[in-house]
Amino acid sequence: MKKIFIIICLILVIISGFLICCTNKQKEKISALESSISELKKEILISTFVITQKTDSEISMKIRLFDYGGREICTFPVKIPGTQIYFDTELVNYEEKGYYLAFPSKIYSDKVPPAGGISLYEFYTGKENFPLNYSNSPFDSDEEKDFITRIFNSVKQGKNINSKSFGSSVHEPVFLPGFIINQPYSVIYRPLKGGIELMEAGF
Repeated sequence: MKKIFIIICLILVIISGFLICCTNKQKEKISALESSISELKKEILISTFVITQKTDSEISMKIRLFDYGGREICTFPVKIPGTQIYFDTELVNYEEKGYYLAFPSKIYSDKVPPAGGISLYEFYTGKENFPLNYSNSPFDSDEEKDFITRIFNSVKQGKNINSKSFGSSVHEPVFLPGFIINQPYSVIYRPLKGGIELMEAGF
């Protein structure tokens, strides 16, 4: 009888330990999921720019591109004919994960059509063609990095990824005063919905 009682106690201890282990793992998964959702709700900085000179025929500016963690990738000057500029971003729906990937694609103007715009891809293409704007991101598994790289390569080739993917442009407000010389502006995007927005910001 005593042996049976000991065996039952041991079984109960094992079951309790198993349940505690499962509960801890579930808590870890829930915590990781909550963290991912929180990341996806963030506003991610894509770029900042400042108009340094603007005439009736040309716009000069300085642009910075940033990675997912907000670190600067590069800074470069741009001159483009025209009086109004457009910043184009390709947004690709990552259906399996439930968020959008953003790839700054080009700058064009009212005088330079999108097809003849200034490509931005070369400025943030990293080793093995990985897009540097996804450095320091929470999507850092080998599987996700490989997927992001493959998508980036397809985007650069102008391929249509899926029906939920699209290009989005932000441009100078039509209302006065429009872009102000030496006033910093930022372009941000929201991974969860794929929204792109232009706002005043630090440089």
